[in-house]
Amino acid sequence: MNLCYNDLTMGRVFSRLRWVVVLAVLSGCSTGVASYRPAPSVLPRTERAMKAPGFWVSLQPHPDRVLMDPLAIKEFNQRVVKELGLVSDLSAIPDPYVGAELSAQLEKPLTEIRKKNLYQSDGQRPHPAFWERLRENLNLAAIPSVIELRYGLIVHYADQRIFPTAEVLTAKPRDIDFDELQNNTFDVGTPVVILHESADREWCYVLAELSSGWIKKEFIAVSDRGDWEQFLKPDKSVTVTEAKADIFLDPEMTRYYDYARMGTPFGGATDRGTEAVRVLLPGRDAQGKYVRQAGYLRVGDVSDRDLPFTPRHVLEQAFKLLNAPYGWGGMYGEQDCSAFLIEIFSTFGIRLPRNSGDQAKVGRILEEFSDETSEPHKAELLAREAVGGATLLPMKGHIMLYLGDVDGRPYAIHDTWGYRERNGWLRVINRVAVTDLSLGENSKKGSLLKRLKSVNVLSP
Repeated sequence: MNLCYNDLTMGRVFSRLRWVVVLAVLSGCSTGVASYRPAPSVLPRTERAMKAPGFWVSLQPHPDRVLMDPLAIKEFNQRVVKELGLVSDLSAIPDPYVGAELSAQLEKPLTEIRKKNLYQSDGQRPHPAFWERLRENLNLAAIPSVIELRYGLIVHYADQRIFPTAEVLTAKPRDIDFDELQNNTFDVGTPVVILHESADREWCYVLAELSSGWIKKEFIAVSDRGDWEQFLKPDKSVTVTEAKADIFLDPEMTRYYDYARMGTPFGGATDRGTEAVRVLLPGRDAQGKYVRQAGYLRVGDVSDRDLPFTPRHVLEQAFKLLNAPYGWGGMYGEQDCSAFLIEIFSTFGIRLPRNSGDQAKVGRILEEFSDETSEPHKAELLAREAVGGATLLPMKGHIMLYLGDVDGRPYAIHDTWGYRERNGWLRVINRVAVTDLSLGENSKKGSLLKRLKSVNVLSP
């Protein structure tokens, strides 16, 4: 698994629940902990005007040029799904599914994660009994030789876990904001394929378009294939275009149900009034079966068609998430760096893979860099050929969206945890921010520009 982060090998320190320790560090007390400080409110080499999309729109030579029309986007998506295999086509999953393949899928991460020497939430190493209990709950003995597919719909925002447990494992003691067992999160209405249940019958192992893993059974409504396909390929759909959209159960929008993040689609869009649009929501009865229910979203929070893929529109969508908190694997209902990009580009109908390593494989790669590639060469390439709002900037374990060039400096917007300074201090940003690519210069890891691995323009 390669969930994205901004150099979490250096940044997996101190959760937000450890402010007592942080204050001690800032006051100069001897704590025996790593050097850590919050980043300044105004990040280095940024200014107030850079916090608005219009600033970056004005730097684009053709801000309203359509970069891919609907047909080109369809071709792009087909390549991501069928040629590169980076997004799953749920409708093509073989039925029945081979039981031996599922057993291997479930056992492999257990073997891999035990090698990481992780910590439980109390700061202690897991006891062997922990691993045995975890393995027992995988319920491997109950997997048949062939598995008949079941179909499910997510009824509330749900965490997807690597194992069927809510227990936390971290790379550093009590660093609970970076739970190594957190895999992904799903919004209301996400279709999944159900393959297996845990021994305690509280979890289901599911396949989704972007990832596979365990979800609490209470968040899944089991449906027949016909109802499921209404969510997989919805008619008369709308897509959330704001950072978050409230979902209500009444047209007056007083009975709150949940919220959905940017890029979430909803089918069955009817009765579009002046204030609310009615959509189809999945409900769950007492037996866990799917029932239809109506939901209502504010008209201004959704669009009934994919947005035109232009630099202006991408930048406007990206800046709706400016200052949104960082969320490792979707923790706390937020997003990490790769999910940040998924949310933005979903509003244009563009499908990106789940993690930053796979996102680095899509689009037209202008150039891939070696460790010896100079920073001036990278900056020159960006200034000459990169398109603001349509260019991905992959690093090892992180990815950014290119904005433009100011006074010879390339800038990006990204959801980031933090950066190192020359003196070794970790500066924690913990949000979506605009930064220049010299951030982190003279540190052991080097600047963002130095660590850039390629430049990818989103095009067919």
